[in-house]
Amino acid sequence: MLTTGTWEKLVATPRPLTDELTTIKGKPFGLLRKAVKTWEHEMANAPLVFAAVVQANSALFDPAEATWAPAVLLYTTDPAHIRDGEWLRQVADRCAALRERRTGDRREDGLGFLLNEEESTFDIEVPPTLTGGVTAKILTTYLSPGTLPGGAIPAHRILAGLAWEKELVLLPKTYY
Repeated sequence: MLTTGTWEKLVATPRPLTDELTTIKGKPFGLLRKAVKTWEHEMANAPLVFAAVVQANSALFDPAEATWAPAVLLYTTDPAHIRDGEWLRQVADRCAALRERRTGDRREDGLGFLLNEEESTFDIEVPPTLTGGVTAKILTTYLSPGTLPGGAIPAHRILAGLAWEKELVLLPKTYY
């Protein structure tokens, strides 16, 4: 589980805008003023979150594979669970179980359908029945092994990122 790492210095917000932050996500070109302002705001204020891997292409678990591939991540900005890796993994496991079974709940069964469809892309709220009422998001993304700690998804299936308003920005491997 993630217990320490250089990611710790990103916990406090607002954080100072340093050149180091461009290693997380590049700053837009200077002429794009609105995009630069958004980048500055998000980098200074986006909460540091943990994200649990719900499912991913098997290549992402093997550093020898080294190929860009899809993954499904789950995270929350709820202060009680924002960096609670154990809770996130439990919810991720409940979500993953929906691939194999139907519950009769429209939202849960819909999520199970999305998880079973290899080509599906989504960014939705997790049904509250799976989170105990806590707001959480689940999304598809593509990961590059070169950005993952040790070149692969860790055995504990937890990654760290910044929860921007409209996207999850994962931290590069240097922060683990």
